Amino acid sequence: MRKRPAAEVATKIAKRHSELGDRLVDLAEALLAELPYGRGVVRARMDLVRFVREQVLPDAVREEAGARAVSGPGLDVLVRAMPGEGRLLSVLADEIEADSSGVASAAAAGALVALCQARWHSADRVLLPAMVASGADLRALTAR
Repeated sequence: MRKRPAAEVATKIAKRHSELGDRLVDLAEALLAELPYGRGVVRARMDLVRFVREQVLPDAVREEAGARAVSGPGLDVLVRAMPGEGRLLSVLADEIEADSSGVASAAAAGALVALCQARWHSADRVLLPAMVASGADLRALTAR
């Protein structure tokens, strides 16, 4: 049995979340691994910041725009939180970029991973199914 097109797009988005999550963890771990040695810290910090700004944040903005089309029990809280989450992602990237000690970078990297994992989990388990059920056009969420 073939999935409806919206369900296929939701599956594609969830797969993208998983890929982003894997890459984000890899970059955060690379940063943490370099902290004791210092040699590759700047590059590891900038790789993480670039990834967040070029991959994570644009996806977050698209998902926030698409999420405005749905409402319902439990959904409104998720949708209202999305702009604040996006701002926090940006602030954490700025913190990593500006840090010279490594301590703030480590904390911000951990917070980035935790925030993104929570956000993607909520999107995959609650928001995307609600969008599919509402008939929302999910294709705009996959544009890059």
